[in-house]
Amino acid sequence: MGRAESLNSNFYHLLEEILIQILVRLLVKSLLRFRSVCQHWYSLIGDSAFIQVHLKTSSQNSYIILRNYQSQAKYLYSIRYDDESFREYFEPQLPSHILQQSLSLHGSCNGLICLSNVRGTICLWNPALRKLKTLPKSLIINSTSKLDLYNRSTTHVAFGFHPGVNDYKVVRIISYKNGYLTEVYSLSTDSWRRIDVAPSCFFVCWKPAIVNGAAYWVVKKTEEGSCYLLVRFEMGDEVFEEVMLPDGARGCHQYNIAVLGETLYLFGKCRFNRWCELWTMECGKTDSWTKRFTVDVGVEPRRVLCLRKSGDLLVADHESNQLLTYNIETQRDKDLGIHGCSLCAYSYVESLIQL
Repeated sequence: MGRAESLNSNFYHLLEEILIQILVRLLVKSLLRFRSVCQHWYSLIGDSAFIQVHLKTSSQNSYIILRNYQSQAKYLYSIRYDDESFREYFEPQLPSHILQQSLSLHGSCNGLICLSNVRGTICLWNPALRKLKTLPKSLIINSTSKLDLYNRSTTHVAFGFHPGVNDYKVVRIISYKNGYLTEVYSLSTDSWRRIDVAPSCFFVCWKPAIVNGAAYWVVKKTEEGSCYLLVRFEMGDEVFEEVMLPDGARGCHQYNIAVLGETLYLFGKCRFNRWCELWTMECGKTDSWTKRFTVDVGVEPRRVLCLRKSGDLLVADHESNQLLTYNIETQRDKDLGIHGCSLCAYSYVESLIQL
């Protein structure tokens, strides 16, 4: 290769690198339009390596996906900027046949959102791409008698990504009078698999927290005396483990958990008490429990929905049906001007992840 050809090749690669650095900073809706510029751009934006770099860049621009139940028996979904204004970014649209159903929100991971309806159907949804994937039918529900289904008490679902196996997984735990049944869905194989492990405890907090490919729930054990703890499901090894609460938090009667980054936050509150203790565990290390704050959250019936990027709490007040943001350091709350019942929220980032 001559000198001129070498210079032209280097110049081309430099332009390509500049182009990539520009494109990875754009919103998904802009990238979807730019795919039609030329075949090269279409291939570049759809490349798996580009999608991962874009996801990493998008993670710096966090949002909140909020579900709000209205009096017309309709759930509304909105994606909002996770900033002081909390203004709406856009209102994602579900297919009409899905939107008309009563849906539960089970988590958000890398731009994908997990939903389920009252019939037990679970969907994965990418609002930015307007793509929805209905998961195969449950192995447990299809193989269980109608009488057992009638006696089923509750279902717990968690959704997350495990970097070790490079796969998105959904775990479904169905509790019966005499125990639990568990199955795991893998996006890479698009199939459910029944597993023979199940927790031996009572779930206290229905909403799980996902840290480093592991789902955590607050549970209560009744064997040999009553005690609260966490149960952890490792999505890589697909096993359950018990995690003891820190000594100072075991006297509480109400618990909630949330995640910010790789930190698990545990909120413990005593009954009829205004004070709430805040503990953290780093990167799933059970010996890293640290007490951070004791905060006055008031006596109103409140529930922590999620942690904001600023470290503030997003809180639902069930007495006034208000959505509040609560600053842990100043111990002051602010009404965000959003009212409704059955409020549910998760942190969210845009992505080009395909289903």
